[in-house]
Amino acid sequence: MTTAYRSSTARYSKLNEDIRNDITRMDPFFGVARRVLDMDDKRGKSLSYVGGLSPREQNNAIARIAENALIVAWVQCSLSQRSASYRYTLEHLVISTPTPVALDVERSLTLMQTSIANKHLLDEPNVCGEAPGAVSIAPNPLAPNAIAPMAAVPPTIVSK
Repeated sequence: MTTAYRSSTARYSKLNEDIRNDITRMDPFFGVARRVLDMDDKRGKSLSYVGGLSPREQNNAIARIAENALIVAWVQCSLSQRSASYRYTLEHLVISTPTPVALDVERSLTLMQTSIANKHLLDEPNVCGEAPGAVSIAPNPLAPNAIAPMAAVPPTIVSK
């Protein structure tokens, strides 16, 4: 909130734009991630059936599988942390300059948090240091009686 804005509406608009951009980028990433993890699963299962692999080839395949899982886990963690940062920013904006526009941002943030929970692919490796698959969905300060969305969906890797 250190950037100079002419109005509180501009701050809310920028926050909403950032949240929406993250939401837009999630589907393409998780689509590719799901395919990569599916291929890595097949690669891992194939290792025991392929004869003549040198230790270097086998270790290389195992390392690539681990690296891909680490990247997906890191993105999942980063999205959860971004969501928490957006929540913090929204709450502080509401305190400093309350406006009805905050409800639109709250809806976008709830959509983002729900999307993160629904797209969760891996519990391990746990790079965040928090409960696997956890997405903190704080009570809505703008509508305290609203029903909060589901916090997390059990992770599954969908193979086709």
